[in-house]
Amino acid sequence: MAKKNNKPYKNQVNSRTININNKGNGNNKSKLTTTNSVNNNFENTIKIDSKRLNDYETLDTSFLEGRVENKEKYFIDKERKNTINKIFKTIVISILLLIILVLLVFGIVKTFNDYNRRNKKKIVEIEDPIVEKTKVLEDDNVLFLGDMYTAKLNLDDLAYPNVKVSDEDYRLEDINNDLNYNIYRYNPSVLFISLGNNDIKEDISKEDMLNYFEELIVGVKENRPYCDIYVESLYPVKDDNEEIIEFNKELEKLVKRLDVKYIDIFIELSKEDKLNDAYFDDDDDLLNEEGYKKILKRINKVMDDVKW
Repeated sequence: MAKKNNKPYKNQVNSRTININNKGNGNNKSKLTTTNSVNNNFENTIKIDSKRLNDYETLDTSFLEGRVENKEKYFIDKERKNTINKIFKTIVISILLLIILVLLVFGIVKTFNDYNRRNKKKIVEIEDPIVEKTKVLEDDNVLFLGDMYTAKLNLDDLAYPNVKVSDEDYRLEDINNDLNYNIYRYNPSVLFISLGNNDIKEDISKEDMLNYFEELIVGVKENRPYCDIYVESLYPVKDDNEEIIEFNKELEKLVKRLDVKYIDIFIELSKEDKLNDAYFDDDDDLLNEEGYKKILKRINKVMDDVKW
């Protein structure tokens, strides 16, 4: 059986080359010629230049450099995107934390202020209030209770006995802290209440103010049932009076429900829902001489109807 004619492999060529170098019979010449022919064909085909292989400057490596460059660019872009994402996330988280912190601080401050308004004691409460007495009688007495407007109200020329309990900083809560000291001990037969303007300046809620008024009125009715009570509206101011107007409406409803009398001082001192400059100082919300005359005229009209 004939053997297959397999193609020679590299190791077979080397084997032939080795055989050429061995000494042998006369066929060595033909073997050398054949080997040389094979080597010549191999060199002409491959043309391997050992010097060129070691010459890195002339060797074409552009395909490798291109790959390396693309790889470097990919990782640089990836790192840049990661950095941008980290910065963005950091900014978003910082903004959220700042908002939470601001809300937290705002809540703490508001809670603290509310607590102070309800619990702090003013310096004026430690001392006696400003009390002016003229012809105070045991049975018949008119008590004027109020804040800065009442404090500057001149009662010297009134024809009836009166007492004034007032302070420029008085609030409703200040009076309610001790009704006995501020009202009952004077045994009033007529009581004029002019409070609330300081409360509304200090942003005391409308509900709290109405509760204070009700507590004050109910207390007087229970402890001095013969006393005629007159509750004055809040006075107008130079700024926006919308809040004051709305509160006065609620105050009037409360006064009527408690069956006491309401005096609309706001309408006396205003013009088209705004403060009438004719009755106030130029630099503040305090009444001028004409303003106080207007108030006393309204009070005297009320007193003319009082039955002693």
